[in-house]
Amino acid sequence: MPIDILDTNTVSHLFRRHPNVLINIQQVKLSDIGISSITEAELLYGMVKR
Repeated sequence: MPIDILDTNTVSHLFRRHPNVLINIQQVKLSDIGISSITEAELLYGMVKR
């Protein structure tokens, strides 16, 4: 079960390889990270809108 839930802005920064986000994400096990269904929908909407 995910311990850290990333919001839409954080995931967007991760996709853009923002240095601070990359540093922070490396300090957490990937199995402990998740996103909400709302964040997933917002990301999909943003990709379709492009």
